[in-house]
This record gives sequence, structure tokens and C-alpha cells, in this order.
Amino acid sequence: MKKGTPNYLIIFCVLLYTSVFTQTPPAPSNKKWERVEILSDEFEQESLDEKKWDDYHPQWVGRQPSAFKKGNAYVEDGYLKLKSTLKKHPSTVNNPLKDVWVNSAACVSKGWDAKPGYYYEANFKASSLSMTSSFWFRVGKFSEIDVIEHIGNPSIEKRQKDLPFKYGANTHYYGKHKGLDNKKASWTMPTRGRDDFHTYGLWWKNKNELIFYYDGKEVMKIKPRVPFDEKLKMIFDTEVFPFAQAGIPSIGLPKVKNLNDPTKNTMLVDWVRVYELKDVSTFTDEVSFNTKPVSLTQNKKYTFNVNYKASTDREIVVGFYKDNKFVASKVEKVTKGSGLKTVNVELPELPVVGNGYNYKLHIRPLNTTWREAIDNDEVNNVTIVTPFKQLVSNGTYFITSGLNKQRLLARALESHSARMHNPASFDDQKWIFKHLGNNTYTINNKGTKRFLEVSNKKCVNGANVTTWKSASDSHQKWKIVENGNGVYGLKPLHCKNLGLDVSDGAIDANVQIWNYKTGNDHQKWKITEIVTVNKKSSVTNNFKSLVKNEERVSFFPNPSKDVLFVSKLKIGDQISIYNLQGQELKRIKTTDVKEGIAIDNLSKGMYLIQINNNSIYKFIKN
Repeated sequence: MKKGTPNYLIIFCVLLYTSVFTQTPPAPSNKKWERVEILSDEFEQESLDEKKWDDYHPQWVGRQPSAFKKGNAYVEDGYLKLKSTLKKHPSTVNNPLKDVWVNSAACVSKGWDAKPGYYYEANFKASSLSMTSSFWFRVGKFSEIDVIEHIGNPSIEKRQKDLPFKYGANTHYYGKHKGLDNKKASWTMPTRGRDDFHTYGLWWKNKNELIFYYDGKEVMKIKPRVPFDEKLKMIFDTEVFPFAQAGIPSIGLPKVKNLNDPTKNTMLVDWVRVYELKDVSTFTDEVSFNTKPVSLTQNKKYTFNVNYKASTDREIVVGFYKDNKFVASKVEKVTKGSGLKTVNVELPELPVVGNGYNYKLHIRPLNTTWREAIDNDEVNNVTIVTPFKQLVSNGTYFITSGLNKQRLLARALESHSARMHNPASFDDQKWIFKHLGNNTYTINNKGTKRFLEVSNKKCVNGANVTTWKSASDSHQKWKIVENGNGVYGLKPLHCKNLGLDVSDGAIDANVQIWNYKTGNDHQKWKITEIVTVNKKSSVTNNFKSLVKNEERVSFFPNPSKDVLFVSKLKIGDQISIYNLQGQELKRIKTTDVKEGIAIDNLSKGMYLIQINNNSIYKFIKN
């Protein structure tokens, strides 16, 4: 037992640690990890459990100039201790590299119980010797797995910088596979292995995959050169490596003074735990929200992902509430088992932006009510926020002053400066807007292929605006804001307190940037989309239907902001909404003679609405 700890507290801590702090990988669906007792040990007993372990290596004497000494592996103070000691002074042997002068230690499982599919983890602190502190598997016919062979304190001083931090894993091949090169992996630990206890894990996932862990975190993998499908023994040991061999670099012989120092010569194993995957035979009915956002964008439909476990076929119900009053819900059926279920809740109307919302979840027997709920989850203090609105869609536009009706252009004639000019159809008056996010854009002149920018990155009143070949910097990107009804302000991203300005309202003059003020007519810009009609489009081919079938249906309101209502329909009519380039944006099939179509996600502008691939009408989105 660990010194100074009462018996009853040790038992409690062992149970708690085992149940709460195990570091197994996530179990696959319908599986769980169960402890394999024959290979697991907390080392809390008075002595080494002889039913599980040998305190020496029955099949090997050790690596010269060390040899395993029976009894050098023992249990004391709640640890498995593997002590390396001085057998004789190295000066008394003929060859210190080959003649045995170090007593090393080994603890080996009794049976050949280690096999693919198990997860193995050991919590230990390495010795402070120029020897290995190892956790490994062998004594089969052809394979060896080294989870870690750690050098705690190499005698070669220059190796102090790397080896005490190295987590080295390896595979070796023998018997019918003799001659194959070993296959290894390594990872640098954040601290030295001799300084503290850490957990080193191996998931022998299958015969072709080995995954290694450090304190529960996956750090490396090895795919063996041949299938590792034989049963092995589990081994803890210490060894001297007189020169580079078996995947261990040259580390130097252990120092005599360290072998005689009990604070340095011992590898301490706190525990070893082994697990195997078992089928989950029964389920308790459980539900929980997979994510729990407390801020939702204003919408009429919300999607919730639900984690569930069901002992038989069940109903999952998600409800939406305002001030704890029911708004809407959705019931979904799940079959026996576990998984992730997507539930879509449709609200009767758009929720008001603000606080006081919550959403709830429960699981219940089929065809019952909330009163029979078996398990539930709930998220309170939810806020509905205004959805993001992209002010300008990607496309080609004229930029027109709201003050003097002239357009912005840039051409080589004026050294690519951005100037005002009377409207014309030339490409140097056309600008390609590309949305970068959060209503920030690059603005590219169609005629010159150059990007609108503030000259020399200046951020002062009166700085000229020009164009450049690329748009990688913030002074070449523009934040667009609303500045009145259907007009906008353009602010350079590198100094957003300034805005694109028709200086003094001048005609045929360069544009500049000045302090931005909402309502300043010099900084109001109309951004008008340039529509290219595709004569092959079914939409433009049917444009004559606009007049011919004008009496067929009614639209209101027009212009519309959030919802466009269409009446005088027939049940089963197909309604499609297009932009002026002929791209279909929405399609619905009517279930009533009057339909409300949500258009809040459309950008401002003109759109076409088509009924049954025939009649076409215009409407405006505000």
C-alpha cells in the first residue's frame, strides 16, 4: 500500500480512479470497454501476485552486461518496483560491454494472454539510469511489440537533450519473418519520463494496426510489416544497452553511483490496466442535445441533433418555447440502439429577436405523451438574434454616386485612378464584387482587371483612391454598409472610420476617402447589378409570359421584405424563383391556393417568379 494512506481510502480511490479516470479510446457504437483482470493490477497488495506475474523472465536472462535477477521486481508501497543494482564493479570484469556486472529487473505475465483487440495502459515513472524502463510484449513465435523503451538518464551527456523526452515505440520480427527490418515510431514528450508518472497506452486494434497513447491522447501509429495475430506475454523490464542495438541508440553504460542510489535506480509502476471491447447488451433510454447553442439566428425552422440510446423503439420529441410557453414541437421515431438523430422543428411564425427562449427534449414510449417521458434535456436562456444579411451578392455592378448620378470608373487614361464619369456601357465602368465574409468585398474593375484600393495604404482625409493588380491587403478590401434606402457606404478595411467620397460633389474628378458619416450625400453610392440576358435560358425564353399571363395569380406585398404571398394558385402548382441571370434559387410545390414564400435570405433587388415552368412575373426584394 502507498505509505500514509488508510486502507479504506485506498479502496475508495482505486474504485474511483478505475471508473472515472480510465483513459481508454472511445468505444465503437454498441460496444463498451471491460477490464481484463488477468492482465490488470493496481499493485496494492503486500507482494507480487504470483498467479499473474513472474518476478524474472522465464525465457530470457537479459541483455549483457546486465542480467535479470529474481527478486529485483517486487511490490512495495503500492508500486511494482523494478530495481537495477550493482552486481560487481565494472573495473573487476574483463569486458564491461559484455561481462555481466549489472543486476536488472523483469516482471512478466504468467500466461500468453495479450492479443489483438485489447487496450493496454500502464502508469509508471522511469528510473534515472542510463538503462531502459520498458513496457513491451513478446515470447511468441515471430513478433514483438515495444510500447515504450525509455532512457531515463543517458550517461552520454549530449543525449540528455532528447532521449529523456523520447517516447519510442517499435516492432520486431523473428522466426518465419526473420530478416524484416524493425518498424518504429517516436514522439517527443513535454516532460522527462523520469520526473513524474505518465500513462503509456497501446490499442492493439487489430492484427494490422497498433495505436499508441500518452496520458490518454493518441500520439502515433504503427502498421506492422506482417499481421501480428499471435498471443504474447506482457513484460516490464530494465536493460543495459552497451551500444546501439535493437532500435536503441548509443546511450552509455549506467553510472555506478546511480546504481547504488535508491532514488535513481528504480522504475516505479503505479498500475497496469487492460481492457477488451464487449457488446453492450442492454440500453438505458437516454437523450441529450449534441450541441447546446444559447444564441440562435432568427428563422422559422431550427435543426437539432440529438444523441440517444433506446432500449426499444421510442419517440424523441423536441419542443421550442418562449417564456416557458409552448411554441412548436416535432416528434421523431427511433429504433432500438443508439445514435444521432436530426430533428427539425418548424415554427408557426418568425420568432421575435430577443431573450426568453428555451428548447426541450425528451424520449418516451411510442404513442404516449410528455407525461411518460423517460429521460430529458433542456437548454434555457436562449437568445434569438438577427440573421446576417449579405448586402451585395457576388456579381458585376455599376457604382453610381447618389449625389451627381455619375459612375465610378478606372482606366489607363487617368493612370488607373478611380474617377467619376458620365454613364456609359464600357467595361471600365463595371465592377466585379466578391464577398469575403461579413459584408467585406474585393472590387475588381472588369475592364482593367485591377482592384479598387486606397493609394499607398494611406488612412487620412483626402487620400486618393486608385486601382492595383491584386487585392491581398486590407487597403484593397472594402466594407459595405447601408447608408439610406437602397444606397450604401464603402469603407476601406484598413481604416473603417473613413469612407469612399465624391469630394465636394465634384464632376469628373478623382474619388477620395474622408471621415465617414451616415447621411453624407457625398458618401452615398448606388450599387446596381448588371444583368446579362442568356437567350438560351428557359426563363428568358418565356419572358413574354409576363404580360400574357399577368392575370393568372396575385402577389403581395410587392416590394416585399421577408415573406411574399402568392394567391389564386391551384394545389400542386410548382413555384420557382430566379435571379436575373436565370439561376433558380427556390422551388416549392403548393399545398393551398395561397402560399407564403420566405425570401428573407435573398439579397435586395429584382427577381423573377415562375408558375409551372410557364408564367413569369417580376417582384422586388427590399
